[in-house]
Amino acid sequence: MNFPEIEKLLANPLTFDKSKIDEWVAPKKVIIRKEKVDANGSIIPGEFETIEFTPPQISHSEIVTIIRRIFDLNENANLGEAHTGRLKKLNNKSRKKRNKGFHKDLRKNPKLKKIYAEGDSWMEHPFLKDIVDHLKVLGKGKYAIYSSAAAGDWLTNIVHEGKYLTEISVIQPDIIILSGGGNDIIGGKKLSMMIDGVTGPLKPKLQQLKNSSGEEIKDFLNQDEYFSKIMTTDRLKDENECRKFVDGAMCLSNDFLSLVWAFELQYKYVISNILKKHQTTKILIQGYDYCIPTKKRGGLFRLKKWFFNTIQNNGRWMYDALLYRGISDPKTQENIMFAFIYLFNEMLARVANSNISIGKTIGPNGEEINSTGNVYHIDCRGTARKKDWFDEMHLNSKTFGKVAQTFFKCIEHKTDRKEKTFRVTE
Repeated sequence: MNFPEIEKLLANPLTFDKSKIDEWVAPKKVIIRKEKVDANGSIIPGEFETIEFTPPQISHSEIVTIIRRIFDLNENANLGEAHTGRLKKLNNKSRKKRNKGFHKDLRKNPKLKKIYAEGDSWMEHPFLKDIVDHLKVLGKGKYAIYSSAAAGDWLTNIVHEGKYLTEISVIQPDIIILSGGGNDIIGGKKLSMMIDGVTGPLKPKLQQLKNSSGEEIKDFLNQDEYFSKIMTTDRLKDENECRKFVDGAMCLSNDFLSLVWAFELQYKYVISNILKKHQTTKILIQGYDYCIPTKKRGGLFRLKKWFFNTIQNNGRWMYDALLYRGISDPKTQENIMFAFIYLFNEMLARVANSNISIGKTIGPNGEEINSTGNVYHIDCRGTARKKDWFDEMHLNSKTFGKVAQTFFKCIEHKTDRKEKTFRVTE
């Protein structure tokens, strides 16, 4: 790879310089002033020349290599389950139906607001009324929604295939929705690689906080060199959540900390590529809610839930993977996922507020307009109660509806907004 700092991202994510991600994704022009030399190679006193060049952008193949190294995947390993077996057939059938509706709606009214959705099963679930389904209802007569989302898809696969760029250029959407990252972690029980309850790199920092108050925990996190650059404590709403975060974060592995940086790199790479040609398009990026590891199927009185959780072997994504690491205590399992999801959403908030995501807004006469940017983070943290989950990783249809309402609110928001996060709980 052409970026030596990547080795530091992989080996020592605690000290990684986060500004490197922006340099890789959107390299700036470099200007060098050097002394001139004559034909013999001798320096000509008092004469200088200016050399300008732009370093290369990191490539999608280099990004995929980072993910393969984190997860110890060989070159032939599939990047997700979305395009294989039964899931491929279900995804293709659902997308075909949705996109047939997109063209039908647009033929009836070409002035409809066009939405392009790319991502995972929170956008495309074969058996639930997901976010896109709810948006179609909320935006009836206003939206035409084209979906390229696929249950089981990885964010890494979206980056690798790159088909979003062609589809966006063809469709010219007003709104783009991106959801991805969950399957990268939990598919194939890879969650077990993200756990290290014995020698986790954050344990030395955090074990001193076990008996600290919520305010003391927040003060520490806000002042610590590592935590202060990857998160805020605004969403730790009480002492219980502060303790949950500390308990869960102590079990995170070095690979997980590297993966968080890699996720930020992937999101910024995708957004940067979109904004090169579509500067005024509003982009919504979606974080997940606090998942609860469980192998429960749901009672027979909820026949649909019981049936599909039995077919899918509920527990295979998180519960089993945590058992592989010797973690069977339900409270510890829940705390680990709390820390995962908290840091994932904080990463998305950084992306939405970054210079990469702000880009340039061009006015009707070609003038550049000052803008706070058109990338927004939909924060789902704290939305669901235990009974609001369909399985380990999906909300039930009703709760997906609550999330969709926040998407709708963000889409319909017409003015620049300095706060880049829309919270489902507000």
